[in-house]
Parts: sequence; C-alpha cells; structure tokens
Amino acid sequence: MRTRPRGLDDPAYKAARATSLRLAGAQGIDAMLRAAGAQILVEPTYDAAWLTDPVYGDTYAGPSAATLPAVAGYPHLTVPMGLVRGLPVGLSFIATKDADQTVLRAGYAYEQRAKARSAPRYLPTIAVDR
Repeated sequence: MRTRPRGLDDPAYKAARATSLRLAGAQGIDAMLRAAGAQILVEPTYDAAWLTDPVYGDTYAGPSAATLPAVAGYPHLTVPMGLVRGLPVGLSFIATKDADQTVLRAGYAYEQRAKARSAPRYLPTIAVDR
C-alpha cells in the first residue's frame, strides 16, 4: 500500500527544513565567514564542465559551491573563471543573508579584472585524457 505524501505542513518536513537552514546558514556559511574574518566566500563553483554521453547522459559527481547558499537562501553568484581542457569553469561568490549587493560588487570587480569569459564553442567531441 502506498502512503500519501504528507506535504509542507508535516512536522517531520518542518523539522528537517529547519535543521537544513541552520546547518547551511548559521552553522555553515556564517560560521565560515566569521572564522575567516571575511564578508564573502570565493571558491570554484564546480569541477570543469563535464562531457555529455549520448548513451548514459551527464556523468558528474561531487559537491557544488551552490548547494549551501541555495539551501540557506543566501546570495550566490557564479562568474566565468576560464577554461580547463577547453571546458568552462566558474568562480562562486557567496555571502551571508541579504548581502546580495556585496556578492554582485565582488563578482563584477573580478570579471572586470580577470576578463576570463570565453565565447562558447559547441564541439561534437573533445579530446579527454583518462
């Protein structure tokens, strides 16, 4: 017998959501900023872009810099950082709640200085060292 979804008012859901918000925000991003004495966290967004396999689809694994800010509802901006083996990589700027302007200013300053954006090229394949 299938159980019916309990919805957003379910106490277990509410408790799990509160825990996630606390761990991502106050005990995650805010704690890292305090420990570093910083206003903003800067880190690679993810590994280099992955190749899409026409049979198996996307094959990627590992953490993304976008996870904690997405869960916490904190600002996060990704800007182009360059290319790795011809594939794009991004740089993430993350700040505490309601610090959107700080993130946007930092990302803009980086983009103006680094000029790391490359126009996308849509190649049918790419050489990969494995």
